[in-house]
Amino acid sequence: MHVKLKKKFGQNFLVDKNISRKIFNLIPNNITKIIEIGPGIGHLTDFLLKDHIRKLTLIEIDSDFLSTLNEKYKKIKYVEIINQDIMNLDLSVYDPDSIIISNLPYNISSQVLVKINNYCHFKMMVLMFQKEFAERLTSSKLNNLNCLIKCFYEIKKEFNISRNSFIPSPKIESSVLTFKKKEQSLLEYKDINLFTNFKSMIFINKRKKISTILKKHKFNIDNLTHLDMRAEEYNLNEFVFLYKKLKPELINKFS
Repeated sequence: MHVKLKKKFGQNFLVDKNISRKIFNLIPNNITKIIEIGPGIGHLTDFLLKDHIRKLTLIEIDSDFLSTLNEKYKKIKYVEIINQDIMNLDLSVYDPDSIIISNLPYNISSQVLVKINNYCHFKMMVLMFQKEFAERLTSSKLNNLNCLIKCFYEIKKEFNISRNSFIPSPKIESSVLTFKKKEQSLLEYKDINLFTNFKSMIFINKRKKISTILKKHKFNIDNLTHLDMRAEEYNLNEFVFLYKKLKPELINKFS
């Protein structure tokens, strides 16, 4: 590797070829368009170069990697390299039937995931996270993060990855998760911002009963039931149902 890694970008590159192969094997055969976030110098990218792929978009924020990427893939017509911060990129221009693959930087993994979810729901994502963060996403208990993502995706933990599979080695293990878009989302796209305000209001007081939180914020709860539970005791359908019952008042409070 002839480039200097930058701490500000949270760069830990996957160098274990067996793991890269396992990640590629998670991609369904009918997927022809891939978006890779943070390819670095292409350790994982090399496994994505298959005959049936028609478009491979590489989004890399670190300009120091561009010469390596351009040299490696200059003869492959279906590879597109974009030097940009994913947080500033308009994701709506990409085909939602694409699959997103990434070893997300630990320091911005939640921001990137929420941005993807809030701006474009892709057919599938294969994402690598810090193990603890992955456990929050896959937890059967609702939390401020997974209750939004699970409205649109089925999330599955595929496998853990040893920290020795990376350069430099992170302090803890990582996990690979797959996100498959639900045939029927639990929320409409237009509801995302309002639902985000609602869930934040609830989970900032997650140890309190729902009834207590709603009374504090002066909601009318006369016709509501099952309010003697805490947020994490709801299942997702119940939580979304509560949101929809409160939606008219939420619009007034957060508009």
